[in-house]
Amino acid sequence: MAYIKWSKVEKRENSNKKLDGDGIFMKFKEGKFRVRCLGEPYEFYQVFIPKKFTKTERDVPVTTPDDDDNPLVKLGFNPTKKLAINVLDRKDENKLKIMRIGPAVYNHIANYFEETGTDPCDKKDGPDILISVEDPGGQARQRKYTVTFLQPTKITKEEAKAIVDAGGLHDLAKHFKASTTEEIEELIDKYELGSVDGSANFDDEDGGQKGSSRSSAKDNDDDDDDDVGAEAGAGDDDDDDYSF
Repeated sequence: MAYIKWSKVEKRENSNKKLDGDGIFMKFKEGKFRVRCLGEPYEFYQVFIPKKFTKTERDVPVTTPDDDDNPLVKLGFNPTKKLAINVLDRKDENKLKIMRIGPAVYNHIANYFEETGTDPCDKKDGPDILISVEDPGGQARQRKYTVTFLQPTKITKEEAKAIVDAGGLHDLAKHFKASTTEEIEELIDKYELGSVDGSANFDDEDGGQKGSSRSSAKDNDDDDDDDVGAEAGAGDDDDDDYSF
């Protein structure tokens, strides 16, 4: 678990999961989302405990160490690599949020870096990113993402000041700190998972299937027809540096 450069992001096969969270987290659903990435991506690992075992409304996410000593791994649950990144949510008054993403999105961002040599989080040269979300047949488990890179959008001084005034970028290492072995064992006891085989496929109430923490979300490489402009940050020619 660590902040990493885009050049160090290891692209992976899809294992994405429906994302949710409180007010500081991007929450994806069907539609189009436009963001501007900031800072460095943070790599972490999660296991999702199926709700049929927890008897909760949603699957329970557990941020875990990625090692064989993880008690959930010993039960057959397979941690999935995720990235988190600070973003400006362009469609929500440029609020600073945390975007948690799986391979269906971060592979595209890593490809952008490889092909252009431009850090997608660069304050001056990074682009706005349009993420289109589609749930075929209304099934979130078949979710498809289309990622479109718009023109470079320099972070304005007003945006930078707003971030500083709000206390700076969100501390991703704090939000995605791995649970300790003791904390994980407490969850195992709480949900009586001691005899569960996490490697099996479990039919859930919605008719989908789960295998460990993996879902059937698919990547979609089709071109996006959205003609949203990229006005934010445009026209600011002042080269003075700023930090946040």
